[in-house]
Amino acid sequence: NVSPGLVGAQETQTYASAEQDLIRFRELTLGPWARNHEAALQRDALLAEEQGDHFVEYKLSALQMTDLKTRYEAHQIGLQNGFFTQNEVRA
Repeated sequence: NVSPGLVGAQETQTYASAEQDLIRFRELTLGPWARNHEAALQRDALLAEEQGDHFVEYKLSALQMTDLKTRYEAHQIGLQNGFFTQNEVRA
Protein backbone atom coordinates (compact mmCIF):
# COMPACT_ATOMS: atom_id res chain seq x y z
CA ASN A 1 0.00 0.00 0.00
CA VAL A 2 2.81 2.42 -0.76
CA SER A 3 2.20 4.86 -3.59
CA PRO A 4 4.78 5.01 -6.41
CA GLY A 5 5.28 8.70 -5.66
CA LEU A 6 6.43 7.91 -2.13
CA VAL A 7 9.23 5.67 -3.34
CA GLY A 8 10.31 7.96 -6.16
CA ALA A 9 8.92 5.80 -8.96
CA GLN A 10 6.64 8.49 -10.35
CA GLU A 11 8.44 11.08 -12.43
CA THR A 12 5.83 13.82 -12.50
CA GLN A 13 3.87 14.51 -9.37
CA THR A 14 2.19 17.69 -8.23
CA TYR A 15 2.25 19.00 -4.68
CA ALA A 16 -1.48 18.22 -4.30
CA SER A 17 -1.12 14.62 -5.44
CA ALA A 18 1.93 14.14 -3.21
CA GLU A 19 -0.09 15.42 -0.26
CA GLN A 20 -2.92 13.01 -1.09
CA ASP A 21 -0.41 10.16 -1.37
CA LEU A 22 0.83 10.92 2.14
CA ILE A 23 -2.73 11.01 3.51
CA ARG A 24 -3.56 7.67 1.86
CA PHE A 25 -0.31 6.14 3.14
CA ARG A 26 -1.09 7.29 6.68
CA GLU A 27 -4.66 6.01 6.58
CA LEU A 28 -4.32 2.80 4.55
CA THR A 29 -0.82 1.59 5.41
CA LEU A 30 0.26 3.02 8.74
CA GLY A 31 -3.23 3.21 10.28
CA PRO A 32 -3.99 -0.53 10.39
CA TRP A 33 -0.43 -1.32 11.49
CA ALA A 34 -0.62 1.28 14.27
CA ARG A 35 -4.01 0.00 15.54
CA ASN A 36 -2.68 -3.57 15.71
CA HIS A 37 0.49 -2.44 17.44
CA GLU A 38 -1.46 -0.30 19.94
CA ALA A 39 -3.65 -3.28 20.84
CA ALA A 40 -0.63 -5.53 21.30
CA LEU A 41 1.14 -2.97 23.49
CA GLN A 42 -2.03 -2.37 25.51
CA ARG A 43 -2.39 -6.12 26.07
CA ASP A 44 1.27 -6.98 26.69
CA ALA A 45 2.88 -3.89 28.24
CA LEU A 46 0.20 -2.89 30.75
CA LEU A 47 -0.95 -4.88 33.74
CA ALA A 48 -4.67 -5.68 33.86
CA GLU A 49 -5.21 -3.13 36.64
CA GLU A 50 -3.35 -0.44 34.65
CA GLN A 51 -5.43 -0.88 31.50
CA GLY A 52 -8.37 1.04 32.93
CA ASP A 53 -6.26 4.13 33.64
CA HIS A 54 -3.65 4.05 30.87
CA PHE A 55 -3.70 3.48 27.14
CA VAL A 56 -1.37 3.30 24.16
CA GLU A 57 -1.97 5.55 21.17
CA TYR A 58 0.04 6.55 18.13
CA LYS A 59 -0.55 10.12 17.04
CA LEU A 60 -0.51 9.67 13.28
CA SER A 61 -1.91 13.16 12.81
CA ALA A 62 1.61 14.44 13.47
CA LEU A 63 2.48 13.04 10.03
CA GLN A 64 0.16 15.59 8.48
CA MET A 65 1.82 18.68 9.84
CA THR A 66 1.19 21.92 8.02
CA ASP A 67 3.32 24.99 7.68
CA LEU A 68 3.61 27.23 10.73
CA LYS A 69 1.26 29.96 9.43
CA THR A 70 -1.55 27.47 8.67
CA ARG A 71 -1.14 25.79 12.05
CA TYR A 72 -1.31 29.13 13.89
CA GLU A 73 -4.43 30.12 11.95
CA ALA A 74 -6.07 26.81 12.89
CA HIS A 75 -5.16 27.38 16.55
CA GLN A 76 -6.67 30.85 16.43
CA ILE A 77 -9.92 29.54 14.93
CA GLY A 78 -10.07 26.78 17.54
CA LEU A 79 -9.54 29.23 20.39
CA GLN A 80 -12.08 31.75 19.06
CA ASN A 81 -14.75 29.07 18.63
CA GLY A 82 -14.03 27.41 21.95
CA PHE A 83 -13.08 23.93 20.82
CA PHE A 84 -9.42 24.40 21.80
CA THR A 85 -8.14 25.57 25.16
CA GLN A 86 -4.94 27.57 25.62
CA ASN A 87 -3.26 24.45 27.03
CA GLU A 88 -4.30 22.33 24.03
CA VAL A 89 -2.84 24.89 21.65
CA ARG A 90 0.39 25.01 23.66
CA ALA A 91 0.66 21.22 23.55
